[in-house]
Amino acid sequence: MAQQGSIRRAMPNQDARQEWAERRRAMERSRQSYSPDGISPQRPALSDIAVPILRFGLGITGLRKRAERNALAVGLNTIRLSLPDLPPAFHGYRILQLSDLHLDIHPDLAARLAQVVEGVEADLVLYTGDYSTRHQRQPLGGLRELAPLARALRGRDGSIAILGNHDDAGTAEHLEAMGLTLLINEHVSIARGGDVLHLTGLDDVHHFYSEHALQALQEAPEGFRVAVVHSPEAADLAAAEGYRLYLCGHTHGGQICLPGGRPLLSAMTRCHDLVSGHWTFGAMQGFTSRGVGSSGLPARFNCPPEACLIELSRADAD
Repeated sequence: MAQQGSIRRAMPNQDARQEWAERRRAMERSRQSYSPDGISPQRPALSDIAVPILRFGLGITGLRKRAERNALAVGLNTIRLSLPDLPPAFHGYRILQLSDLHLDIHPDLAARLAQVVEGVEADLVLYTGDYSTRHQRQPLGGLRELAPLARALRGRDGSIAILGNHDDAGTAEHLEAMGLTLLINEHVSIARGGDVLHLTGLDDVHHFYSEHALQALQEAPEGFRVAVVHSPEAADLAAAEGYRLYLCGHTHGGQICLPGGRPLLSAMTRCHDLVSGHWTFGAMQGFTSRGVGSSGLPARFNCPPEACLIELSRADAD
């Protein structure tokens, strides 16, 4: 068993958290989208257009049940990342990443995920956003499904969570009530012996980006830095600040893909090439999870859902 580390984190500033919540709720009420490229009018949600068409198409072709089976076929994908600058004590460090859970999309999804991750040994459990789908009508649906899993599933160094574009400001208190360490434009440091890993967790950058996200990237301590972001859409910002690893989701890998896994849609406005799997951006490596759940409908083609067990290795030790 790997040596257990320890997480160091400054206590959240309650005034700053309140200021964030008020700012986030104002963004949620607005008809605008906030991204690293600026503020733009919020377009109609693609799901509002695509879901009725997809539902109709699956019905008349008889593919609805197959699409649903695909959406529930969550597997455990083990990824080994070779990182030249990884501190030696973190060689073999295992991160269980669960992204885009959308646990309210199907009543059997939470139980399926619990089966998949049962017995998995990880140093850190990492939740990268989007816990619910029907957040406007049933904002707590996915969170209720998540609670027993989150309380039972613990890494040796605990569990860290961030928010996604489907998560409103009120989600924060529910995640913290589950015992998760929630990072909103903040960082934590994980120590093992004399080596340290610095994780910076951002608020969603797809719809709710602010200058506080960039500030958080810049203010993390020097050393081996890991960016934890819901979407790949801030990869260029993290790479410019010297980050060596970027873990994200948001895209569902496309969810509905052509044979070979080519996505029809990416749900991104920037960094379009980083839609799925392992990638590099300059000196930074990244991984975009296909996610556990589905958006709009429990339907997937050529893009299986995944829980990801990411094992970090030091390049010179391979």
